Amino acid sequence: MNRLTRRRFLQAAAAVPVASWLARYHVLAASEKGKVKIRDLRAMVFQGPERNYTLVRIDTDAGIWGFGEAYGSPGVGVREQVLALRPNLIGKDPLEIDALYTGLGTRTDGSAHALMRAASGIEMALWDVAGKILSQPASVLLGGRFRERVRVYDHAAPHNMWDKASCKEWVERVKANPSGFTCHKFGLRHTTPADDPGRDLANRMLSSKELRLVRQGFENCREAIGFDHDIMAHCHWEYDLRTAIQYAEAIESIHPVWLEDPLPVHYSESWRQLSAASRVPICTGENWMRRAEALPFVINRGCDILHPDLRKTWRICSR
Repeated sequence: MNRLTRRRFLQAAAAVPVASWLARYHVLAASEKGKVKIRDLRAMVFQGPERNYTLVRIDTDAGIWGFGEAYGSPGVGVREQVLALRPNLIGKDPLEIDALYTGLGTRTDGSAHALMRAASGIEMALWDVAGKILSQPASVLLGGRFRERVRVYDHAAPHNMWDKASCKEWVERVKANPSGFTCHKFGLRHTTPADDPGRDLANRMLSSKELRLVRQGFENCREAIGFDHDIMAHCHWEYDLRTAIQYAEAIESIHPVWLEDPLPVHYSESWRQLSAASRVPICTGENWMRRAEALPFVINRGCDILHPDLRKTWRICSR
């Protein structure tokens, strides 16, 4: 595509509100808008060993294409959702990202009609296309990089966190992994009512046996791996307030990076009380649909770490 000259940059800059955090993107895109159209939208589902992955591809009439990822596991209906939105994009300008996303209407408004996983993958692919059209990394278009490297974690866990030999095998496995992960997230494997009379599937509590197992299991993991690697505990939105506090207390001694999603998804007073009571940082956010759902957590100090998942919720453009 045509390179942006200094004169064209200054001409375009004059038409862009300075206050907009996307001002740089609008400046870079101004001279290229209207030149490229979306030709096709496709979705592909890949099955991995434990989960599947839904990729979104946008093709343009200029031969430029972009990829995005829509959350895929469980991926029931996500591919169909992406294809259902296809008529909203064909023939449109891929650089009009905000207009395209807003034009999806009820598909992104948080209502029962919303198809947020599909919309998230589509938006991601649009930014990939925009970066290629403008010969800029998407990070530049979105305001610039805050860092050159980002630490990531895996879900590697011991086969049996209560067995020290299993924990030792886990350490050997993760340290030998060429991927080099030094941060690992996993949670408790629950007992069953058959082997634990205190386990009740109808409530949001841990049995006294499970509370002991939480402490013992995570302490075994920390003892085996030391402090060169970090550990995160994931709870999958399972517990009530009292149990979440007990969980945090049980793992406090291993100094985890965070305790993730211990309470039901949406904000309640329990989130504020938990954050105030816990000495372990509280993390949540991957199942928020829209940025408005994060607001009460921020205002009320309902968590320490905001953790939206851009493959299924929120928007890349949300700030």
